[in-house]
Amino acid sequence: MKMIQLSVIPQSQMPLENNEKTLENKEKFIRMEIDLGLFEAYPTSRLLGFVSKLITLLPSLQDHGPAEGSTDNLVARMHRGIWLGEVIEHVAQELQSLAGMPCRFGMTRTGANPGVYFIVYSFANVHAGVYAGLIAFELVKALADDGTFDIRTAIQKLVGFRFHDEDNTFKRAVVNVAYTSEEWWQAN
Repeated sequence: MKMIQLSVIPQSQMPLENNEKTLENKEKFIRMEIDLGLFEAYPTSRLLGFVSKLITLLPSLQDHGPAEGSTDNLVARMHRGIWLGEVIEHVAQELQSLAGMPCRFGMTRTGANPGVYFIVYSFANVHAGVYAGLIAFELVKALADDGTFDIRTAIQKLVGFRFHDEDNTFKRAVVNVAYTSEEWWQAN
């Protein structure tokens, strides 16, 4: 399994066969292109213990509702068997939510070549969104390879992105107020 590309794209580059209402207030998205390689032959139902290990690490994935055209939630679909590209999409969204930056839009589409998937998801903070995609890819790859993953450290780093962004917003607000006050003082 390998990541081919990860980038930030504007809404104008989104494939819009989906519900356009979802996209009304979104300006940019994270887009990943991955190649599942040999894992294309192994949906989640064929990866022994994969679903239970993933749910142990991220129990909140049980709250991910049905996909378009389905009545089953994500966990039920993983037990039946879905491709790892879709799992990566959901994990990237959930990691951001766990770090206090909920992101509710995502979609996964197959590419022209077998095993290649395009994953698109929203983000609240661009640095956290990119990092969440990298983490999601590494986590799913590790579990598919029957390995382990340190989820706590990954989420702590994502939280750091959130607070860094909030600090910068606060600092910009303080500077703007100070600048406005200085202008007012000099004008009077």
